[in-house]
Amino acid sequence: HTGLPLNYSKSWSKALPALDIHYKIQPGWVAYAQVAEGFQAPKLQLWRASQADITQNTFKPSTTWNYQVGTTLKNRRVDLSADAYYITVTNLTKHINSTGGYFIYINSDKATYKGVEGSATVYVGNGFSVYGYGSINSAKDQNNQWIVAAPDSTAGGGLIYNDHGWYGSLLDSYIGKQYGNSGNTTPIAAYSQADAALSYTLKGDDAPNWLQSARVNLQVHNLFDKHSITALFGQAGNSAQTNLYWTMPGRSYFLTLSAHI
Repeated sequence: HTGLPLNYSKSWSKALPALDIHYKIQPGWVAYAQVAEGFQAPKLQLWRASQADITQNTFKPSTTWNYQVGTTLKNRRVDLSADAYYITVTNLTKHINSTGGYFIYINSDKATYKGVEGSATVYVGNGFSVYGYGSINSAKDQNNQWIVAAPDSTAGGGLIYNDHGWYGSLLDSYIGKQYGNSGNTTPIAAYSQADAALSYTLKGDDAPNWLQSARVNLQVHNLFDKHSITALFGQAGNSAQTNLYWTMPGRSYFLTLSAHI
């Protein structure tokens, strides 16, 4: 550690082809298919922590081929979507070990992500809508091991109100089982979190001109104050190498006031 700022750069370039086809089945109902190549540069932390001579770092960008087919349906009362996806990844970066919160990273050869997902919003009347979504996922490397922090499923839903300047929501999100390490020896159990929001936007005769569109917004995250484990932080430096975990932050409140001047 010299105490001096770290100054270095690295650049990559790549053409990224894509094909997107849409077919209108009828007004408001569309089917689509997409194929695209993707590209992601290595994260900054890999260059900062891997070795002293940054110019000798051999991490490569991750590249993907993404395939997706799906459909969307929209009308005055319903907004539906569903799709299936298949993604192949080359040079996926993953960590293989962790002690005292420090990870060892490598470029894995290949990985495959695939699954199905969908969402729906249905207006039930008097300003109220019911919302829900869900997915079933698979994310595995070439050794058939599950990718770290990739849940096997997600789901959520709740109630939304939006009328006469008022907006309110009560939504719950679910994250399925995942693994905290690349050896798949540390499973992370499924967990969920509920959030609530309430806001009012001034308009019409509610306020003078200079306060038109002013908004008061209250948000409550983690409504039930859960502290579920969400990820593996690493392992302690003791002889037992005790696992250390990240957990959900406790309940929090956010009050915001905004206005156009």
